[in-house]
Amino acid sequence: MSGALAVLGLLATAWVTFAAGTSLAVALAWRLRARWFRGLHPALRSRLAWIAATVPTLVPTVLVLACLAPGLAGLLAGTGDHCLRHAEHPHLCLVHLPATLRGPLVAAGSLTAVALAFGFTRATARVARQRKGLALLGATASTATVPERHVVPSDHPFSFVAGLVRPKIWVASALEESLAADQLAVVLAHERAHAERRDPLRAATAAALSWPLWPSVRRAILGELALASEQTCDEAAALRLGDRLRVAEAILAVERLVHRTSTSFVPSSASAFGGSNVRARVQGLVGDLGAKRLPPWVPGAAIALVGVALPLGADALHHGMEHWIRLVLGLIQ
Repeated sequence: MSGALAVLGLLATAWVTFAAGTSLAVALAWRLRARWFRGLHPALRSRLAWIAATVPTLVPTVLVLACLAPGLAGLLAGTGDHCLRHAEHPHLCLVHLPATLRGPLVAAGSLTAVALAFGFTRATARVARQRKGLALLGATASTATVPERHVVPSDHPFSFVAGLVRPKIWVASALEESLAADQLAVVLAHERAHAERRDPLRAATAAALSWPLWPSVRRAILGELALASEQTCDEAAALRLGDRLRVAEAILAVERLVHRTSTSFVPSSASAFGGSNVRARVQGLVGDLGAKRLPPWVPGAAIALVGVALPLGADALHHGMEHWIRLVLGLIQ
């Protein structure tokens, strides 16, 4: 039991080290991003913001798994005992458990476990609150005449897309009754774009996985993700309806309605039409919005590069992290 806890402490130390390095790299890159970022198409900006939000959790996890690969590969392939060749430092190995349980390792494992449990609990609670709120709205919603959306009887005008797996469009009756037919068409085209892109899922995963980032950097990245997602859906609505000014007018019309009423229920991870970066969205529609896109071959090439680099560098990464842990333990003790 103590050996298993010690291994968890080693893995936690490695994970925290990788998370700190990744978060620092993301923070520096985000602070140093130049004007070219604003020249990118909103869809590309939203993708880059989502990557920046999620890599502080995803990258450390992948790297820790890569550190475990050499020991497991030696066992499964029968190429020899990996740990016996390097007996002078702690081992990141699930095959050979340490015989002693050191206090710093227990502390590292415990703190990391508490942080991960806190993040998971908070994300789960957020999803539960959203599901409960949607269930309450769904009890009063009607889809008899408008199957593409849920219409909720409400005096407060709102529209949003919610749902992580199968996103749905929710529209208040007050909004439908207050908007002209062409303005309502803009709102529905915008929300349909959110549903097709699964933006609620993007927002939820970004919020859940970005917790290792420094709070101010995290807020900036999540804010950019929200703005770029809204602008992407504005562009989709304009393309579908053929009129960018019409979309801008609908945004302003909804904003005027929202400001005249109190705030209504909108889930935290939902994509609402009004009240979000209105000035920047309208300026993007009436001015020049970034148009640079990512070449279609780049994502595939990046995945292939990582797929080749990780197996080739796993052994060096494994030994480097073991030496780092030995150094940390030596400084602490």
